[in-house]
Amino acid sequence: MGYATWYAESKVKQEVSMHKLINWLIRKNRLGRALSENRLENLFESLREDIPKWLCKQTRKRKTTRQL
Repeated sequence: MGYATWYAESKVKQEVSMHKLINWLIRKNRLGRALSENRLENLFESLREDIPKWLCKQTRKRKTTRQL
């Protein structure tokens, strides 16, 4: 979550949805496969690709709790 939050804020200028990130990791057993095969680099690469497309919160007019 820490890496995803940092990447989204610094590169995409959006906030990551924790719920979407957890579902993304569970779907297709991404985290389990990355840990068992010792391929965290591939997990981070696919995470960087999917953050702007799927994992950010929707744009809102009102401020988020974090922004307040």
